[in-house]
Amino acid sequence: VMLSTGRGLPQADQWDGYPAARARLLRDLEASRARDVVFLTGDVHSSWALDVAASPFDAATYDPATGRGALAVEIVTPAVSSPGLGAGYAARHVASHPHLAWADLSARGFVLVELDAERARADWIHVGDVEDEDDESETLAASFETRAGASHLVPARP
Repeated sequence: VMLSTGRGLPQADQWDGYPAARARLLRDLEASRARDVVFLTGDVHSSWALDVAASPFDAATYDPATGRGALAVEIVTPAVSSPGLGAGYAARHVASHPHLAWADLSARGFVLVELDAERARADWIHVGDVEDEDDESETLAASFETRAGASHLVPARP
C-alpha cells in the first residue's frame, strides 16, 4: 500500500518498508511523465482509495483538493474471507493522511474496477459474514473514480 510514508502503520510488507524502492518508482513515474497510472493492490485485509504523491504531506507539492502533485492513484481491495484490521484506525488515517480519500479497515469484500479511455472507476463491495452460509449480503461501500489525465480520486456518481 502506497499510503504510509513515515506516518501511520509502518510494516515491512507495505511501501514504507521499502522506502528506497518506493522513492525510485515515484521518481521514475515523474521523470517519464507517465499518465493515468492506477495501482491495484490488496493483501492488507482492508479497503483504501488514495492519491499517490511523492510528498503527500507537503502542501507545496501536493494539493489533496485538486490532486495537483499526485503521480497515480491506488485502489486497495479487502479480502473476502480474511478478517480486517479493525475499525479504529480508519477515521484517524483519513483525517491525518491528506492523500487518503477513503478507507474501511474492518469489512470483508472485493473491488470491481471499470477502465475505459475516459476514466478508471472502482466500486468497493463489502460482504456479510462469510462463516454464515445463509448470509449472501453485499453492500456497495464506496465508489471512486479518476478521470483521464487527473491522477486524483474523487467520489464517483452512481
